[in-house]
Amino acid sequence: MQRLAQSIVDVLPPGDKERALYENFLVGSRSLPVPTQPVETADPQMKLF
Repeated sequence: MQRLAQSIVDVLPPGDKERALYENFLVGSRSLPVPTQPVETADPQMKLF
């Protein structure tokens, strides 16, 4: 998602409102901690059997 946001920022002109939103998203996403464990996407009920 960050790569897409950066690509959009790169093509929008400075001072554009949408560019500012994506720049803020990028700043916020870079400050998030990296997950240490993989997120399980399997249905939890499938583990019952």
